[in-house]
Amino acid sequence: MKISPIYRKLAWFLDECFKIPGTKIRFGLDAIVGLIPGFGDIVMALSSILVMGAALQARVSAAVLMRMLLNIGIELGVGAIPLVGDIFDIFWKANQKNIKLIDDFNASPQRLHHESLLILVSVFVVVVGLILLLMSGIVWLTYKVWVAL
Repeated sequence: MKISPIYRKLAWFLDECFKIPGTKIRFGLDAIVGLIPGFGDIVMALSSILVMGAALQARVSAAVLMRMLLNIGIELGVGAIPLVGDIFDIFWKANQKNIKLIDDFNASPQRLHHESLLILVSVFVVVVGLILLLMSGIVWLTYKVWVAL
């Protein structure tokens, strides 16, 4: 299903409507509003959720929707880090990534669904692994402190 031009324009406005003169670097309202600590990143993440309306309109799979939310979550999480997050916002472009996911889904639904599942499972495994590693470190540290007493 074709994406409404409104969603493409919104993604462009949020991610690419300005250009740094003399470069090929483009950025949007997301990078500017994101400069406002806390508030800016949350407002832009909510604006990014609007772009997901195009995904609902295109009837993408749940795996693709989750991948789109992951893109927004990464932008929100890293974007919350002062200065580093603002620079990251210029290059990550979650909204443009999400529009491309919808286009790719329209071109090859099965392939993108399976690719998205693989990415989501991989992220889940890495996160669970990091949590287990952290918990192991806490147990080890607690043991060392206990033995030292």
